[in-house]
Amino acid sequence: MSFSRKLWLPLLLSLACLAGVSIVDAYPMRAVRTELIQADIKHATEVVNSIVKEFADDAAKGSLTEEQAKQGALRAISGIRFGDNGYFSVFDSQAKVLVHPMKPEFVGKTMMDFKDPNGVYLYRDLIDVGKRQGAGYTYYSFAKPGSSEILPKMSYVSLYQPWDWLIVTGVYIDDINAAFYVSLEWSLGVLAVIAIVLSVVVSRLNRGILRSMGGEPAYAAEVANQIADNKTTISRSK
Repeated sequence: MSFSRKLWLPLLLSLACLAGVSIVDAYPMRAVRTELIQADIKHATEVVNSIVKEFADDAAKGSLTEEQAKQGALRAISGIRFGDNGYFSVFDSQAKVLVHPMKPEFVGKTMMDFKDPNGVYLYRDLIDVGKRQGAGYTYYSFAKPGSSEILPKMSYVSLYQPWDWLIVTGVYIDDINAAFYVSLEWSLGVLAVIAIVLSVVVSRLNRGILRSMGGEPAYAAEVANQIADNKTTISRSK
């Protein structure tokens, strides 16, 4: 390997290491992003729970009948949106749907036997988590709003025990994946810019070093050996 090529080795090894670190670090960042999204949908659900409780308190004080309070809470929940496609649905412990903004045809139906394309009884799972834990996360596949495409979804369910309501919201995993790939592409893009800048710097440094040495060390050694062996003819102008 020539001397000039050897001068590139530290840069190439450094860039390879940086690329590896960027890719390896991206996966923990994806986990962190997922945890942040989980916290967001949990917080959003807690806000909705507080709205439901306000209506329940009004019913307890006699300002509304319980039925009026329930209908008012359902109307409020049906209009809540967050993010690009976030919404809330409500059903009871028998999987009877009370409100579903994206699937109004579900309202009034019992969905206990409803399965996603992978065979997951999603309402059963949501009810199980809600009744056992009070609140928690589940995973299944569901149609994205405005599309017939079925995509993996992470949902958060919370049980409002006084009314036997399960309040659910979620995010689509492809949104998390898309954010992950955008972050990864950005990191690699920055690395590419750094690589270009460093390549220009190293190239100029290499040329300067070779000029100061009079060329490749191997070539200089060969010339020196030829001179020592009287094999080189030096012309003089007369």
